[in-house]
Amino acid sequence: MKLYPICQSDKYGFMDKTGKVIIPPQYEPPTEYEFGYFFSEGLASVKVNGKWGVIDEKNNTVIQAVYDNECSIFSDFIVTRSEGKLLMLDRTGNKINQFEFEKFMSPNEVLMPVMIKGKWGYAGKTGTLFIEPKFDSVAPFNEGLARVRVAEKWGFIDQTGSMLIPLSFDFANGFQEGLAPVKIGEKFGYIDNKGVIRIEPQFEGVLNFQNGFAQIMCDGKWGCINQAGQVAIPPQFDWIDSFCDAFAGIKIGGKAGFIDTTGKVIIEPIFDKVSYFSEGYAPVKIGKEWGYIDKKGDIAIRCHFSYAGSFEDEIASVEIDGKEGYINNQGEYIWIPTQ
Repeated sequence: MKLYPICQSDKYGFMDKTGKVIIPPQYEPPTEYEFGYFFSEGLASVKVNGKWGVIDEKNNTVIQAVYDNECSIFSDFIVTRSEGKLLMLDRTGNKINQFEFEKFMSPNEVLMPVMIKGKWGYAGKTGTLFIEPKFDSVAPFNEGLARVRVAEKWGFIDQTGSMLIPLSFDFANGFQEGLAPVKIGEKFGYIDNKGVIRIEPQFEGVLNFQNGFAQIMCDGKWGCINQAGQVAIPPQFDWIDSFCDAFAGIKIGGKAGFIDTTGKVIIEPIFDKVSYFSEGYAPVKIGKEWGYIDKKGDIAIRCHFSYAGSFEDEIASVEIDGKEGYINNQGEYIWIPTQ
């Protein structure tokens, strides 16, 4: 059962998708510099008397609220801060890191990027330093490889720390759907996981592949290519989002709409902003207010929110005048916006 954060009288708790309160609001609100409340891997970080701890979905205390920072929860460990020092904890609250580190990044796969004395390496889930810190910049692992930078050049390592693809690129992004964007000189192209160039550097800008397409920029306009490097949608838009549910948001002349996978404009660009389609609906902004459209482009839920999230499991988070709530796909409140 997924739980959703709720706020009442400046205290936070959790409800289920029907609006039933599962954990009554009792926890302090995060500051603007702290993450909001949410469950991850069955646990949630909560704030009590200015300190952070961890609860489970039954509101049992898993880790006492004694830490200075919110607890970042991953599948095998938790990262937080105490007395100015970052700590790795196991899921019962025991310290496991065998080294001191200054920064970290959320891991996508097994290893977590950590900074030690100004250099980046990778830590394992048991708290051991797995790849020595020797890189100037890194990213989490994607599809078994991680991009790393030494001086001005980027390459890729595997999970043993071996340099699988040499430091030869002016920029590189992570692998997705078997290809990674790279920059050589002033142009972008794509390589495979052996370092072989599969799509020649020829573009002014590119993004990762998603659902079989990648956005590319030529002469200041955006379009899409397929994984063979063929132009699927000619560059013609001021911006184009990734495809979700067979639609992609586009922007032309300051207005936003949607195209299909052939590049045909399906919903005319008449909105000030759009988000992605999910469960048949997309958030759209007209003026200063957000609402939702269906796949015909008709307003399904009128624009009157100051924020509108995408639907997931038939509910969406919304805000009105800084107050947070939830609606169903009929626009009815499951949780009336409160603060």
